[in-house]
Amino acid sequence: MAKRVKTKYEGVFSYEGATDTTFYIVYYKGDKRTEEAVGRATRDQMTAAKANHIRSLRVTGRQLSNTEVRDAKKAEDELEANRWTFNRLWEHYHQNRDNYKGFNRDNSVFLNHIAPVLGDKEPHLVDPLEIDRLKLGLIKKQKLSAQTVKNVLELIRRLSNWGKKRRLTEGLSFSISMPQPNNEVKEDLPPELIESLLLAIKVADDQLEGCFIKMCLFTGRRTGEICKLQWSDINLGQQTMLLRNTKTNRDELLPLADELKTMLESMDRFSEIWLFPNHNGNERKRLDSPGRRIIQAAGIPSSYRPTYCLRHTFASTAASLGIPWHIIKELLGHKSGSRDITDRYARVSQKVLLQSVNQVAAQFLETVQDLTQTSADLGKFSQP
Repeated sequence: MAKRVKTKYEGVFSYEGATDTTFYIVYYKGDKRTEEAVGRATRDQMTAAKANHIRSLRVTGRQLSNTEVRDAKKAEDELEANRWTFNRLWEHYHQNRDNYKGFNRDNSVFLNHIAPVLGDKEPHLVDPLEIDRLKLGLIKKQKLSAQTVKNVLELIRRLSNWGKKRRLTEGLSFSISMPQPNNEVKEDLPPELIESLLLAIKVADDQLEGCFIKMCLFTGRRTGEICKLQWSDINLGQQTMLLRNTKTNRDELLPLADELKTMLESMDRFSEIWLFPNHNGNERKRLDSPGRRIIQAAGIPSSYRPTYCLRHTFASTAASLGIPWHIIKELLGHKSGSRDITDRYARVSQKVLLQSVNQVAAQFLETVQDLTQTSADLGKFSQP
């Protein structure tokens, strides 16, 4: 059994263990007696003199006791557990949202632009000047677009409101002034580029990419929705396609234009599952390089976003044909911010939707003067 040995210093003792010597100090603060270990001789290079110095610091209050250190750490941890910083709010926000389709974009915005500046701050402790500095840094130093700056500020506001509604935090004490980006860029293709694109698709070496582009153009749907299409979602007999788990968080049954039905009936099956797999046979995520070469060969300007311009073109063409907006909205999968009584009860029939997509398809095809041109005439559209 280890025996306590008194040293030449008052209140300093040592215990001779089997492998090491431990030094203890004993002292009073008021009426409270404290005895605690301060270190080992071999492991910590502790000596009786060092132990005496530590005792002096603790008796005079210049150093906390082990118990006081533990209590302070516990209080700090409890305080931190009750602090809903932007870092904690972001974790809570994205972990408690079902089917969060904007996660990748928002996560990038948060990690790159919010966390480094406001991550450890609680919303109610942020002042307007900090937001102004953040905004100025994004514009002047990082040279980000007004739209990206708006995305950053909008996410800050969204996280603050999320915490406030759930009574986790008081939220921001002021309103954030949002920049107004001038991003009304027209990306619908004029008739000559529609013609050029359809001809480039016709002679493309990569049939899969050509059909994928045509599907995007003739449906006006988001690229990600077309990427997820499976053969089981296609009913050629009824001339429909089922888009699953769309951006509006619902499945949508939509018509296939006659031109697309013909295309799908004659198209090779590159996968038993996916309608438009990637070149490894798995679910694709985007337009692949061969598809970008088709877009380039058609002469579509590089300033146009490759697949967004197809969606934009579908919408613009449908509007120019006088197709009612509520039908265009149904075809595009737009979610109305404020639904009126008509939106709630008037569902557009599949027959009307099919007539509308066929109208748009006919307009596209009318731009092509003669799709039976010779290979020599079409040679300029071949990809390298």
